[in-house]
Amino acid sequence: MDDLEHSEYLRPSLEIRAVHNLISRYWNVVAPPNSMMSGVNMSIILFLYEHRDEDVFQYDIEQELSITRSTASRVISLMEKKGYVERSSVPWDARVRKITLTGKASAIAEEVRNTADRLERTLFDGFTRDEQLWMMRAFERMQRNLLSTGLVGTGKELEDSLREPPDGSQACDSEERTASNADEITTDTTNTSNRRNEKGDALR
Repeated sequence: MDDLEHSEYLRPSLEIRAVHNLISRYWNVVAPPNSMMSGVNMSIILFLYEHRDEDVFQYDIEQELSITRSTASRVISLMEKKGYVERSSVPWDARVRKITLTGKASAIAEEVRNTADRLERTLFDGFTRDEQLWMMRAFERMQRNLLSTGLVGTGKELEDSLREPPDGSQACDSEERTASNADEITTDTTNTSNRRNEKGDALR
């Protein structure tokens, strides 16, 4: 890193992946004892807890965590089996089901939030406020750059999510086929306290 300014090629993807892996390892260490939760599980619990007074659907989680529909279905189905979330229908649209925390998950939600707060403070330790804001803007620009390629999905995925059968049969079938490795799925989980549009407003 000392030779960074003299490097001909900068590889931010390698640095981001390294940080991502360290974050995943951190979550695995601090997970509540005997919870059998992965980092992405705790990220979803935190997101649902922060928005517990709103209707949250699978496509909200997909957007917040930048994960695919199939990954979200798989993880949420496994969390249902573990007793952390439940899905229920809404009267105004039979195609979707809202996702809420169970009492089991709510009991540890505060602990998960406190752990997430400590992680965020650790990541930004030594950074000035201006540096923190610059980095958040840089991350969002990188996300837009990747989305602009058309290779990693667009907003159309949210429309596709509305086509999920009300009974969730496709999600359950997918989860059954891949339950053995669902907990290996990881994603950046350090920015779940606000929806993406709220973050954008705060940074502008």
